[in-house]
Amino acid sequence: MTKTPGPAARPSRHPALAALDVIVGLAFMLTGLGIAAVVIATTLQFPLLLEGCATGCNPGLLNTTVVAIIAVTVLAWALGAGFFIVRAFQKRLAWFWPTIAFAAIVVVFWVGTALVSLSIPGAAS
Repeated sequence: MTKTPGPAARPSRHPALAALDVIVGLAFMLTGLGIAAVVIATTLQFPLLLEGCATGCNPGLLNTTVVAIIAVTVLAWALGAGFFIVRAFQKRLAWFWPTIAFAAIVVVFWVGTALVSLSIPGAAS
């Protein structure tokens, strides 16, 4: 009986590159956690903009935007951290997952802030 050849073994990475991958990934993951905390804290202040608004405000859009920003921020960071941890344990390139999460958090905050400005008359000017 002959053995069939299995998949070729993946060449191992140099230990210095593996360590650099983990260090860069952790740096982005922790920076992303800090940015996520700032985004959530800032977003929780948006409903205070409705206090001085007499007419023309859209509280439904504002509240929906606040919930969406917080939900997407938490989800993006959790997915980025989770994929980073899994790929790091698999000894595969992993630094880009927290970087993608970091970028997603920043973009969601920018888009959400633009939507908040639409719900408050005069805020965009």
